[in-house]
Amino acid sequence: MDDKIFKLLAVLENDLAATYELVKDKSKLKALDEVFDYMIEHSREHAARILRLRGDIPSAEINETNVKAFQKRLKTAIISHLGRQNARETVQEMITAEEITANLYTSIASYFRNISVYFKLVAEDIEKLANEELDHKEYLEKEAARHKAVIEALDKETT
Repeated sequence: MDDKIFKLLAVLENDLAATYELVKDKSKLKALDEVFDYMIEHSREHAARILRLRGDIPSAEINETNVKAFQKRLKTAIISHLGRQNARETVQEMITAEEITANLYTSIASYFRNISVYFKLVAEDIEKLANEELDHKEYLEKEAARHKAVIEALDKETT
């Protein structure tokens, strides 16, 4: 499974944490240090959670070498009867080859079905992160309202 999306999301969260650190260090909002610390911690924690999701994902790749070797054995079994001109055995090998191939496809389908269940769980985890981000938004709105006087005073200093 290509894990680029998880790396990207983790980079975004870590970058957001770094931005909050920069704003905290460079701004005059010392009264909001607690708020910045909270947001930095949660952004870093989200990045770590996202990377853990990546680590839990099973590979969705099929071993191409094994499938090709399997196909070669089937073809060899069918073709081997042609040289003996044994029509019944050739047809039986073809029937067996189709049955074995059907079983292989059923197994692959089951594998992908199981992975899809996992990806549904990953999607649910990512949705939880989205909801937590909305909780952080509400937290920031409440903190901004609580520190309104400080923020307005600082704005007056800069104008």
